[in-house]
Amino acid sequence: MSRLGGESVRASMAWTLATLGGLLVAAAVLGPAGADFVWNAARGEVARARAEDRRTAGYYEDLLDAGRDLGAASWTAGASDPVPPDWLKLHETEGVLWDEPFQRFRLKPDADGSYKGAPLGVNDLGLRDRPTTLDPRPGVRRVAVVGSSILMGSGVPVAATFENLVEDAVVAGALGDRGEIEILNFGVAGYRFDQLVDVVLDRVGAFQPDAVVLVINDLALNPNWSRHLVWLLEEDRDLRYDGLRDLVARAGIDAGSDSVAAMTVKLEPFRDDLLAWGLREVADWQAATGTPVMLLAVSQAAVAERVGERLASVRSIVDLAGLPMLSLLGAFDGHPDPESLWLRPWDRHPTVEGHRLLADDWLAQWARHPDLADLVLGADRAQPGSVPEPSGDASDDR
Repeated sequence: MSRLGGESVRASMAWTLATLGGLLVAAAVLGPAGADFVWNAARGEVARARAEDRRTAGYYEDLLDAGRDLGAASWTAGASDPVPPDWLKLHETEGVLWDEPFQRFRLKPDADGSYKGAPLGVNDLGLRDRPTTLDPRPGVRRVAVVGSSILMGSGVPVAATFENLVEDAVVAGALGDRGEIEILNFGVAGYRFDQLVDVVLDRVGAFQPDAVVLVINDLALNPNWSRHLVWLLEEDRDLRYDGLRDLVARAGIDAGSDSVAAMTVKLEPFRDDLLAWGLREVADWQAATGTPVMLLAVSQAAVAERVGERLASVRSIVDLAGLPMLSLLGAFDGHPDPESLWLRPWDRHPTVEGHRLLADDWLAQWARHPDLADLVLGADRAQPGSVPEPSGDASDDR
């Protein structure tokens, strides 16, 4: 029997014994945080959680190999589907530019190679979306949606992304007479939450949106949440924001001497702090620009329940930010064959059908919460009277 990465049981056990020794040393060096990590690894919790996270929450956008990711308890995790060598990570393709000091990479304008079985389809402004202009067209309401791989539509044609399906449906009158709207897709596969916050603060303003939707998925909540921040530290890049510098200082990180693994362990207790920082920054941006912001929770079909649990654990942080939220975590509920919604057995990003289900659910949620639809899309012209005030978080209305 083979395990993750193709190792035999005997080889995995040998790896386990060797890694346990290393983990004990790490526990002694790192103190309480290291001891907690070793305890979780020994009882298999790290292996189980990270094995699933690697396969369902964008592990192929990371540079962690299976052994380093699973550590001591890798032999408990069971077999996984091998990833073919030609199934490239986004940052391994020619569809990105490595010229961003904070983001590290971005989509290359006009890139149109193949990515996970579909044309990459980046427009001339560097968005994976239909052609558009930097300045809004007169009379057209513009909505910027910021997220990572699910929003970007990894592995599906541009026209089939749930963002474009919603745009088409709204223009066709699915939510009343909203006039003409344009939804801009700022999704980039692999972006963590700190990167998404930076996109809102530093990029979307040039497009003069009337509203912004910030997508929260499992990359903001799972054990790999700190990967981008660790990369910045490893590469001695400017953290750009005082809040991130403060977080790193409180974690006790010495980027000059700490390993990637040590920095990751030290940051582990600060996930909620980073989320709170990012939401405050976005809320402040909303207040400064007068541009309304809504949060949108999405997931792959395989891990919606886990994402829901993680999101519930940070509910007080989301509430404190005061940003309204809709949840699409139930978009795949009741589907008779969830695995048919995966791009491939080794890649659980949603298929074209999965994107259609996400679009249908987003439209249904907006129909149930017309105040939030008005907030983002503008008032329904068929409804007389003033636009109602948003009711707040609608993420638990299922």
